Amino acid sequence: MFPASSKRTLMRTPARSLFICLMLGLVSPVVLALALSDIEVSSHLNQHLDARIRLNSATQADLDSLNVNVTEIQVEGQSYVSLQEQMGKDDQGSFIHITSREPIREPILKLLVEVSWANGRLTRDYSLIIDPR
Repeated sequence: MFPASSKRTLMRTPARSLFICLMLGLVSPVVLALALSDIEVSSHLNQHLDARIRLNSATQADLDSLNVNVTEIQVEGQSYVSLQEQMGKDDQGSFIHITSREPIREPILKLLVEVSWANGRLTRDYSLIIDPR
């Protein structure tokens, strides 16, 4: 069907393509995207909210351009909770510290966290079940 030289070329093409892809993969820069961890709640029902979300793989450039917005997702029959967010840093790295201005009276709280920085944007929903103690 094909001349012998054509068969060799066709058979080498996948191997050559694989080799080229592997080489390109080795020389491409490593890209680590900023990620949000699970939320850690340190407060209880009828206390002011005290929660943290760790920022995983955040570079200093990401942190310098970071903009965070945390809003409560309204659930029917629940009152609105005014939230505050601020950046923090400890031995384990950077985090978003979320607090409330008034005590949390409902056991379930749903949050929408929007994070944007120079190289991207991330949105994540969190559902908190507040322990009554």
